[in-house]
Amino acid sequence: MEVSDGKNIFLELEKGQTLFVEGDEGKEMYIILSGAVQVFLLRDGLQIILANMKAGRFFGEMSLLEQEPRSACVIALEPTKLLVVNGGNFQDFICQNPSLAIKLMKGLSGRLRAGNEQISLLEKKVHHLTTKNIYSNGDKKDRTVPIGNVQQFQENLMKSTIENVSCPVCFSAFSARLLQVDRRLKYRNYWLREFYDGLEPLWFKQIGCPQCSFAAPFDRFIEIGQLGRQYLKAGEAMRKGFVDLSTMKEYGYEYVLALYRLALLSIEEKDENLEILAQTALELSWLYGDIQKLDEERETLKKALVYLEEINTKESQLKPDLLQGSFYFQGLIHLRFGNNKKALGFFEQTLDVEGAQDGLVYLFAREILEALLLEKPIKI
Repeated sequence: MEVSDGKNIFLELEKGQTLFVEGDEGKEMYIILSGAVQVFLLRDGLQIILANMKAGRFFGEMSLLEQEPRSACVIALEPTKLLVVNGGNFQDFICQNPSLAIKLMKGLSGRLRAGNEQISLLEKKVHHLTTKNIYSNGDKKDRTVPIGNVQQFQENLMKSTIENVSCPVCFSAFSARLLQVDRRLKYRNYWLREFYDGLEPLWFKQIGCPQCSFAAPFDRFIEIGQLGRQYLKAGEAMRKGFVDLSTMKEYGYEYVLALYRLALLSIEEKDENLEILAQTALELSWLYGDIQKLDEERETLKKALVYLEEINTKESQLKPDLLQGSFYFQGLIHLRFGNNKKALGFFEQTLDVEGAQDGLVYLFAREILEALLLEKPIKI
């Protein structure tokens, strides 16, 4: 809420209220009179905290001085009152407060230096996390790996990095582990699961807040939390009753499974994205299969099937590639359940989606369909 005393402009923010986001146009800077704000960047779905500021600090000066878009996001950590300094009152304000000019110059120099260093580091990490390699045939005889191996888990743990993250639901800060995939992709199996030499990215794909038990894939954590904050805040007690992350020992295999289960529960609360729900359920089924929890694997595949079937009912709203993927994974699930005839129909539909690209899904579907028609054994 904006108020004025006839000479100065003040802005009052509620806890959790966003003042602006990166890229917004802005011509004002702000001085914190009371309360506190958090300055952060959003990169690949992660919230990278740059600073927590309390009364007496200022921010937004770069947009005021250079008329450039906002370079970061700002959210109120508690009820906060700000003094607004804009082009209309900036000169008078500097004349009345000459010490502010010196602080501005020092602040600009320090923030530019720190910002450049942080962005450089962040770009390296994002590059490692998002690098994709082309598919290679690999060994098609047996594409399973001993994921439940404790030694391998510990080796992966040593290769992970710890990031400070702010929960978009309850605003608490916590540490999350991310894995830098810095080795070449060996192959993808029919499920499009990626296999690396000595690395398992799925162990580190989900992150969860130990305070409110909200969890989601690391690349969608902030977006899902912000869009569904009202629902997720109301469901905190239910999630903590389901799995209380604060009582679990990090970072073990059961913790990873708990993050996946909570991610499904969290995203279901908002029911926002069926594609994410289906992918998360599929990945959880793979993890259950790795440790031979076959009943849990089957139940999770059934859950994924429900999401995929619901995607089909919204065909008119879908992109062709999404519809193609939906048919393909339904075919795989029915094939895993031993229903070859039903699976064959879904693989035929996969090849017939108009407008879809002839990518990896298309090639795999054609390969599986050929094997089914010739009654050749196929390992799924």
